[in-house]
Amino acid sequence: TSAILIWAGALVFFFFEYDRSLAQLSLVDKVMAALFQSVTTRTAGFNTVPMGNLHPVVVLAFIVLMFIGASPGSTGGGTKTTTAAIGFLAMRAFLTERRDVEVFGRRLSPDTVMRALAIMGGYAFTYGFGLALLLITETHEFSRLAFEVASALGTVGLSMDLTPTLSGGGKLIVALIMFVGRVGPLTSAAAAAARGSAAAGIRVPEGRILVG
Repeated sequence: TSAILIWAGALVFFFFEYDRSLAQLSLVDKVMAALFQSVTTRTAGFNTVPMGNLHPVVVLAFIVLMFIGASPGSTGGGTKTTTAAIGFLAMRAFLTERRDVEVFGRRLSPDTVMRALAIMGGYAFTYGFGLALLLITETHEFSRLAFEVASALGTVGLSMDLTPTLSGGGKLIVALIMFVGRVGPLTSAAAAAARGSAAAGIRVPEGRILVG
């Protein structure tokens, strides 16, 4: 998953920024900058080129990368690479009408799949809610605000030259989003691991509902 994200992000950045932010670099430096920016978008948040005038496609790609974030066990933010992979595998299992979510000759437990989907849903809700708040308090472009929220939620640290221009309320919202992005997933995982065994032994009647 990490390899796919690194190379996909680098290719998008290299192709759409070739004559823009990468215009003054040599071919080798362009490749290195694209790879570096693809990696750091999901981790430390450093930038080697100006981020203020990125191509809209690159902005969207970086938002997705920041949303996914780093791999589990690291100090990076985001939903984590394995969470995104499980979400994709669950979709594949549904489309192919498989009973279990499978990968590399192994099936994943329903608890693992449910936890991954819950984390993705929680991140998506927080992202949408935080973006809505910034759209209320700020007058900047939608894409810049969307980038700012993704960076804050993934605790990445990148900005399209927007952070200093936010209002006091906007800066507070961004700070709260950063807090949720850093503490929220860890707290949820700890709470899920500490569930009592008594509740786990109770099963209520099955209900059916139309979806999709």
